[in-house]
Amino acid sequence: MKPTATSRADLLRCMGQGMTLDAAAMALGYVRVRENQPALLPEMPQDLPVTRDAASPVDDAPVPEIQFPTERPRLTFLMPVRVESLAPPQPRRERGNPISDAQLAVNWSHQGPPLPPLTRWARLAPFLRQRLGCVIPGTALDQRRLMREVGKGLPLTVLPRRPRQSWAAQAVVLLDATGEMHPFQRDALDLLRRLRLERGKHGLEVRLLRRLPRRSDAARIPQGVPVIALSAMGQFQQSEAVQEAWLALARHLGFLGQKFHALNPCPRDRWQPQIATHWPSALWDRRPRLPRHGGLPVARLSRAGACSTDRLLTFLSPACRIEAPLLRTARLALGHAADAGTEWDAWHHEQCWHSLDCFGFHPGADYEARLNQRQALTGREAALANEIGHLMAAHHAGCSSVIAAEAALRAILSGQKETPQEVGTPQRSESEASSLRRSRLAVIPTLAVPLPCGRGRPRSYAFRRRV
Repeated sequence: MKPTATSRADLLRCMGQGMTLDAAAMALGYVRVRENQPALLPEMPQDLPVTRDAASPVDDAPVPEIQFPTERPRLTFLMPVRVESLAPPQPRRERGNPISDAQLAVNWSHQGPPLPPLTRWARLAPFLRQRLGCVIPGTALDQRRLMREVGKGLPLTVLPRRPRQSWAAQAVVLLDATGEMHPFQRDALDLLRRLRLERGKHGLEVRLLRRLPRRSDAARIPQGVPVIALSAMGQFQQSEAVQEAWLALARHLGFLGQKFHALNPCPRDRWQPQIATHWPSALWDRRPRLPRHGGLPVARLSRAGACSTDRLLTFLSPACRIEAPLLRTARLALGHAADAGTEWDAWHHEQCWHSLDCFGFHPGADYEARLNQRQALTGREAALANEIGHLMAAHHAGCSSVIAAEAALRAILSGQKETPQEVGTPQRSESEASSLRRSRLAVIPTLAVPLPCGRGRPRSYAFRRRV
């Protein structure tokens, strides 16, 4: 029978009944050992009778012998004798002069290239004066009417004056602030700034539409106050929900008897007939001319839009970040075939990422193929490629040195010749420009993908966008 387990509590209970420490310990199976020797429990005989009622006398219990563990053999360890390297020795490279934090910082005092307007103010101001104005008597005499009344012998109580066009006392501007108008937000803000300078801030109310237009957006507009909308009205995105919302707002304004017009950057070949009918719209671009009365009709569908967008993106492929001034200037350099719709398509292209103020290219095989196309276009249209290259260099001059160096490296990989204007900028010294040249050359061996050269440039490479 297996003996029951004992604990220190049983030892204390036996000592409380008058037993000595050694007798109680021996009865419960404890052995007194020295502190410097490991404790070994004695082996209990198998034929020892165990009963619950009577316990064996303590004095007759045999004293077990202490068995010490046998000595283990000594272990052997392998020690290194000779060290050799299987890799070939590489030459030690000089560290050079690293770029400091001051050189990597953004020069916020630098003013980049200005944003060319969609329509020059000399042409846009008469249109806005007519749409947001009224006819009042001027200071010049109407001589024909004066001579006619004198010839008829009529009494002259008031001298006749020539009428002239003037700004209305009040006007309302509906500014579309949704994602569809992000590429043209700076144009809208510049228009409002010039409009406040021309007519004054008093009486001009600007209502931001950050969602779909509602009838409440036309609330509390006095009778006879002109209204103009700066929006694409869902015709870029081809969204039926947005177009229906603008149509409902036009019907509500017409029911209230208001005079309203629209300034639309979307090309006429993408206009919907219902939108053009209910909203008298003018095209907010270089061509065609703004109408004197009413709105423009819908034009035929043009197939040159996709080709112009792809061509524009190919020329701008070395750029790290493309903002509105660079995109507008490059689009105008392509000629009349590229319009404002080309800018919107490039901004929202499937191969690009875009934010509120800029966009860029996703790395990958598509981007590599686009750089190959740019190299081919550079051979055919060298003057245009160099002009857009200088525009990109001037645009990246206000960015960090890392972004400028990455853009210059991309331009070199696309086959564009490196010019002093692209390497050094007016706000960088000669030492900074030389360090940038060395950093561009040092980036090539650290790329993740091997670079077999072909036709004068690497075929495969990897870029990561830096924030």
